[in-house]
Amino acid sequence: MIIAFVSIPKPDWFYLINLLVILGVQVYFLVRSQNVISREIEQLFDSINCADTTTSFIGKAKNSQFNNIHTKLNRVLEQIQELKVDSLQKNEYLSTLFEHINIGIISLTKDGVIQMKNSSAKKIIGRGGIENIKDLRDID
Repeated sequence: MIIAFVSIPKPDWFYLINLLVILGVQVYFLVRSQNVISREIEQLFDSINCADTTTSFIGKAKNSQFNNIHTKLNRVLEQIQELKVDSLQKNEYLSTLFEHINIGIISLTKDGVIQMKNSSAKKIIGRGGIENIKDLRDID
């Protein structure tokens, strides 16, 4: 039975241990930074899901990489907020147009349930309590 030992001189052990410690520290910081980024992206998606565009990402870190990510996440939220405002303005314009047009308009679902009707349609129908298109048969 032959037992072989590899003998590493003491200074080499010292370098090997130091390299392992440095590697461990680097892995720790890498995992930590990835967790921070993951949490912030999750926060972004939660904000989008809840239609909350008031969230902002503040560059607390001294690292320029995080500041760049914060800037880009804030820009995405700003663009979503601009789209939301634009959509609300267009919706308000179309609602005003829908209500004040001189033609009666009724919006129905596939089942015949009345979703919307403008003031001209209410004047033509003569009743406000109609909930279904089938109710229009009763009108003289």
